[in-house]
Amino acid sequence: MSSLGIKNSVDFKGIPIGYTAYGRPGAPVLLVLPGFLETRSSFDFVAQHWAKRFRVVTVDLIGHGDSGNLGYVHTMRDFAEAAWAVLRHLHIRFFRVAGHSLGGYIALELIALMPHRLRGVLLLNTHPFADSEERKRNRRRAMALAKQARHAYVGAAITALVDPSHVQQLTAELEKMHSEARGLTVQGIIAAQEGMMQRVDRRDLLAKRWPFPIVVVAGHRDPIIPLSLTESYWALPAITSRCLHSGGHLSFLEDPKVLIKATSYI
Repeated sequence: MSSLGIKNSVDFKGIPIGYTAYGRPGAPVLLVLPGFLETRSSFDFVAQHWAKRFRVVTVDLIGHGDSGNLGYVHTMRDFAEAAWAVLRHLHIRFFRVAGHSLGGYIALELIALMPHRLRGVLLLNTHPFADSEERKRNRRRAMALAKQARHAYVGAAITALVDPSHVQQLTAELEKMHSEARGLTVQGIIAAQEGMMQRVDRRDLLAKRWPFPIVVVAGHRDPIIPLSLTESYWALPAITSRCLHSGGHLSFLEDPKVLIKATSYI
């Protein structure tokens, strides 16, 4: 197997779900769920490091990368069930999950759906709260812009995720993300935004202890999920460890060493 892993896809309700598997079969499994506008290749660098300990499975979310669209609303349950379809295809019964941003919302959905299968959770630049009315208004404006000028919307949205002091040093990585995100259809963008607007508050899942660790990773200068928002929930009983990095929303690019370290807690 190459250092870039083995790429494949699985059928889920008539659409392909793309995934890449790294590491050796038989190792503990780490499922990696990217965020909105991201693809599984965004995690190539950290996945190769994680593969020294885990069998890493990175998945393209519905409507992203090599995965198809189901409809015009992709719910958190849709995303979670698609990821589970990949693991079933690989004959995996138990796993850890790392979810970034939207991927974190999906990781919380997996706790709700199948806690007996989980062995650890890594919540990266994410939170358990439902959308506020202001956040819903912002999403609707974003959807309108995506309909009018999809490429311009994608480019501006991705650049806005990074702490400004890191943009220049991450030029190549951000251009790669821009290029891949330009492949998203308007349908995929809208369906993900609609699903995020409809998701429910999941603080109840973090209000009790689970028989597996839950680790939170947050950025000091995250423009999407301010540190103050993370601090409002990371003292809940289910959270077993907390890691801070120096950057913005894209922890896997801005400070990958923190992510690699964070997996030692799960």
